[in-house]
Amino acid sequence: MYGIHGILSSLSPFNINYFILFYLFSFILSAGQSSDACAFVPIDDTYNVGLHVAGVFIILVTSSIGIFTAIFLGTHDKFGKNPLVIGAIQLLKFFGVGVVVSTAWIHLLADAYSNFLNPCLVGDAWVNYGANFPGWIAIAASLTVQILEYFAMSREYRLIDRRQNELPQTNGYKVDETDNGLQTSNKSAHGGAENDVTLKEVVGHNLLDEDESPQMQASRNIGTVMLECGVIFHSVVIGLALGTIVDGWGTLLAAIVFHQLFEGMALGTRIAATSYSKMMKFFGMGIFYPLTTPFGIALGIGIRYTYNENSQTAILIQGFLDSAAGGILMYNGYVELVAVEMNHNPRFHRYSGLWKFWLYVAFILGLAAMSIIGLWA
Repeated sequence: MYGIHGILSSLSPFNINYFILFYLFSFILSAGQSSDACAFVPIDDTYNVGLHVAGVFIILVTSSIGIFTAIFLGTHDKFGKNPLVIGAIQLLKFFGVGVVVSTAWIHLLADAYSNFLNPCLVGDAWVNYGANFPGWIAIAASLTVQILEYFAMSREYRLIDRRQNELPQTNGYKVDETDNGLQTSNKSAHGGAENDVTLKEVVGHNLLDEDESPQMQASRNIGTVMLECGVIFHSVVIGLALGTIVDGWGTLLAAIVFHQLFEGMALGTRIAATSYSKMMKFFGMGIFYPLTTPFGIALGIGIRYTYNENSQTAILIQGFLDSAAGGILMYNGYVELVAVEMNHNPRFHRYSGLWKFWLYVAFILGLAAMSIIGLWA
């Protein structure tokens, strides 16, 4: 058991993302070299290298705008005191929850089933049981995330309890309801003044986040790392598709631009809510998302003459990655996001009916936006 905890404690968000990219690179190169029953269709003269290279930078900029804007707004102290910005961040966070859930269902699992039902797959296992593999892989991926999170959280709980036992009791927040909506008050244990803050000033941000227990914050940190792992799987695959496509390139690029923007905002709001340092949020976690899809595009450009998207190896790799990423995002979407932010969040239940309505609208818009994009990407 100690060995598992030791491994988990050594895996920073940076290390996890690095290893994922390394192994994806190896797998995709092997797919490009394979040949099987489905004939390889070589790239013709209509392939425009210049446009595909431009796509690398377009997606890089779009992804960076999405994720870094969300992280910046969520971590900058000046914006943390502006009620309008705080409310916008809260709406953006719930929009992002819808984006994550819709991505799992519409973009990942649907593509995974399509891959495993591809007629280019040969062999009794794929022909007879192909439709079952996406579900099996998604279940295995979500269960793996749950087990890793369990061991990581067990370790965090012990560390937090040890620190709390070494410290004296300090001031705490109490939350109560008033006629004007949610209020939080911080009353000194030594009889200090009580500071009341209305919902408009704290909705979904600073003071309420400070009121979170260390255990809840640790859970948020670990869940965000796992969420980013699932997003990275998906991002490399769609980048590879954009890097090797000829017909319909412009339509796919436009769809992926919006996809990366929305998904970046969704991931950025989660990263901003973690307790990592600003340096870790921007460069340890935030930097990977803008790079993964351009990395996939560049890889597709590099292997465009040898990569056979109809090969059994390529189909299975894409199907496996889509299934695994779908399982991870589905677990994170429902367990870490919908349940935590809505169903089991006392703060959410204390919001006014009107504010909860707008948060649900943002959530549904996130679902709808990614569902519509799924028509093209």
